[in-house]
Amino acid sequence: MADAASDTSPLQYLHQLGRLELMPRLLGRVAVAPAVISEIAAGHDRRIRLPDLTRLAWVEQRGVKSIPEALLAESNLDAGEIETIALAIEDMGLAVLDDGPARRMAKRIGVRYIGTLGILKRAREMGLIHRLAPEFDRLAELGFRFDRSIHEDLLREVGEL
Repeated sequence: MADAASDTSPLQYLHQLGRLELMPRLLGRVAVAPAVISEIAAGHDRRIRLPDLTRLAWVEQRGVKSIPEALLAESNLDAGEIETIALAIEDMGLAVLDDGPARRMAKRIGVRYIGTLGILKRAREMGLIHRLAPEFDRLAELGFRFDRSIHEDLLREVGEL
């Protein structure tokens, strides 16, 4: 059983930052659903810099046993987000999600979640990274979209603003 289930975006951006090792250090074993595996394979085909999940001992690739009706009815979510939330429900673990609608759905149905920014913040609080601001700047350069007010709030919380 995994401690968390991850969607594609956190795996992608933490990998591109060179910070993918934070996932197992902070979250433990991470489950990845078939839809996420497919999204990563499609990204590799398009030459997007993504991790090779087969080389990560802390990643558990596995199928979803069932998808709750509330998730199936949600048209704003993609297959990776739906399956990630479903895996988190099955394991009573954490969903690792960046997309706003997916996070709102997780909250609505009582699934705990964290995203790329939260992982970086937690790493900063634990002394695994020295400064959060440069990481956020690099994320923005990579095309990661986030609200500037969230950026400022997180920097304020760790004493960098």
